[in-house]
Amino acid sequence: MLSATQKKLREAKFFLSRLEQEERLPPGSSIPEAADFYFSAFVSAARSVAFVFQKENKAEYDSWAPGWFQSRSGPEELLMKRFKQERTQALKLTGSDLAGDTVLVPTTRIPGANSPLSTQLIWWGESIPEIATTGLRCRFAYDNADVAVVPAAREYVELLGQLVRDFLASHADGSLTNACS
Repeated sequence: MLSATQKKLREAKFFLSRLEQEERLPPGSSIPEAADFYFSAFVSAARSVAFVFQKENKAEYDSWAPGWFQSRSGPEELLMKRFKQERTQALKLTGSDLAGDTVLVPTTRIPGANSPLSTQLIWWGESIPEIATTGLRCRFAYDNADVAVVPAAREYVELLGQLVRDFLASHADGSLTNACS
């Protein structure tokens, strides 16, 4: 049920994971515009979730979705507006205003640092060594807010997942007529 919508949601998560990886790389160790490309692909895929959703179940979506969107909290509504406009900005206008700031991260906070394949790091003394990574930020076209990209994108993709889960839960009685077309 909703196979194309769920695939589009997985696509958004895929590009978010690439954006997360890009953010963890040491500055200068990647293609200069890679984060821009991944962010553009993310906003395109994420915004398409609702379009594909509506295409798969037009009648049910059109009657159910307005209530779901109206029931969102103020911060959720703002987040959706930002990403909706950001998709327009990225794909139809001048592109996103994405920037990367160098951030020092304690080695103990590096994701996967304690995995079997991680490099062993030994140090003496009180201070914990740090490495430089990139903290991606976006100046959103909607309201000029300067926001950390990865946490906002995670929150947005989770909200889209909630949209799909809530719809499926509300139609669990088998009332969907066009779920797989």
